[in-house]
Amino acid sequence: MKTSKLLIIFSALLVVAVLTGACQDSSGARGRTGARGPEGPQGPQGDPGPPGSEGPEGPAGPQSDPGLQGPAGSEGPAGSQGVAGPQGEAGPQGPAGSPAAQGLAAVNSSGTLLRGVNATSATRTGLGTYRVTFNGNVNVSSGYYMVTPGLTGTCATIHSAESASGNSVFVLFVKSDGNRIDCAFSLIVY
Repeated sequence: MKTSKLLIIFSALLVVAVLTGACQDSSGARGRTGARGPEGPQGPQGDPGPPGSEGPEGPAGPQSDPGLQGPAGSEGPAGSQGVAGPQGEAGPQGPAGSPAAQGLAAVNSSGTLLRGVNATSATRTGLGTYRVTFNGNVNVSSGYYMVTPGLTGTCATIHSAESASGNSVFVLFVKSDGNRIDCAFSLIVY
């Protein structure tokens, strides 16, 4: 504001000087230009103007190269078990296996063969001793024997079975006092 007043005053003085002819010398020639005065103070900043309209979007830049692959993450938890698939078709039947026992014999205390599998005969050879013979389907010499005293009851005895010649097994029954005793039995040859 001060600057405006100073300019007005200066302008008025200049007009008066021109009108009175104070700037001219007596010969009428124009006088010399005086020294330049000091620069006045800077005026106040004006209000900002309205914003301009937005310019168009520029083109996309070039795609960069992919980065390095990161390390593998840790294994996640196991998922739940899925449903069972359909049952497959049955496979072909295999060949028949050999029976668990090669031969079976049920013998009464008098040495008579009551029934059996692959057993051909039974004989009482003496007090408490028996011989049971099997057919060729039973390999007595490499088999194992199991004797069970009594068919419907038991005989309180010590018993043994041993291989004999002619594909036969000898069976012996002895009481706890050492004396032999006749006893019905079952014999299995494995």
